[in-house]
Amino acid sequence: MNLTKANAILAIAAAVLAVPTWLTIQGDLENFVDTAQVPKLFEGFTADNVAAVALGKPKDPQPEVAQQPGADPDQKPPIQYDQIQFQRTDKGFVLGQMMGEKFGAPVNPQMLELQVWKHLSSIPADRETLVQENASEQQLADYGLDPLHAFVIKAFNAQQQVIAELLVGKDTNVGAQGTDTVRGVYVRRADSRDVAFYEVPMWNRAIDPQQWLDLSVAKIPADMVRRIEVKNQTGQAAFVRKKGESLWTSEASPAGKGAARQIEVESLVQRLGYVQAQDYVRPLGGAQLAQYGLDAPKVTVSVVYEKDGKDVTFEVAAGNPMEGKPMQFVRCSASDFVCALPVQWAAGFE
Repeated sequence: MNLTKANAILAIAAAVLAVPTWLTIQGDLENFVDTAQVPKLFEGFTADNVAAVALGKPKDPQPEVAQQPGADPDQKPPIQYDQIQFQRTDKGFVLGQMMGEKFGAPVNPQMLELQVWKHLSSIPADRETLVQENASEQQLADYGLDPLHAFVIKAFNAQQQVIAELLVGKDTNVGAQGTDTVRGVYVRRADSRDVAFYEVPMWNRAIDPQQWLDLSVAKIPADMVRRIEVKNQTGQAAFVRKKGESLWTSEASPAGKGAARQIEVESLVQRLGYVQAQDYVRPLGGAQLAQYGLDAPKVTVSVVYEKDGKDVTFEVAAGNPMEGKPMQFVRCSASDFVCALPVQWAAGFE
């Protein structure tokens, strides 16, 4: 067999083998969907336009409401909700005014992004996800999307106009037997009776404020700390470490004490590396500090650290222990709240 004939045979074989691959690619192209081109349930929604958002779960059972004299007996009373509210500030989102003494407590931005903004901006609204068009009252109830059962997310702009209102119904598993199960929920817009399926592993319906709080009070890189000062009931001590140096020196220490013990100072610095509250008790403004032992703290710790080329001071003071809980009241320069920290945290500075 000469070289020309051999090459011709190889070319024919390659073409024959390429046919199944080409058919597979064409089949995949038919199934491929450019998600960026799919219409969204809330087209154009962006968290940048949100000034406040409320999450609501219908009370179960609904409280009895006395009918007003002269009211239409066929008129159903408004649905009562257990709810949580967030509002935007210059420091990010915080718990809203209806949250009582926790009003103003910081909200975890990652929770909002994953559990609210991502959903409102990405739920598709195409024929592929439509489950029931113009559902009846009974059908809405079957999907858990009637007013008495649906979980509600309502977002407002700065003018207090509703820019997105989503109703979330029952969880569901979709998938024929022998195929991968697709987990999701039934959803609809508040102004529509069209029921859609939204693929999502889990929908968080939590309205407990504790699950939404950003409890991180301070994050201080240990290598950026330049000075630490501790005051407690036995006295006062201060230690400094210049930039680029590794050893701590004693700037002020109780009489009769020797040089700074490096391992103990480093332990204090590490303890301050990540300060996380267990809870926000109430705003500092208007708080009776003596009630929490914070008018004359048992322990006060002050840290100077470098951030973006500038010295920043962080101070935390510990007061009384909380009755019946292994926590202690504290106030710190990074929070506008009386906070609660584990009692072990302050004990390390005593």
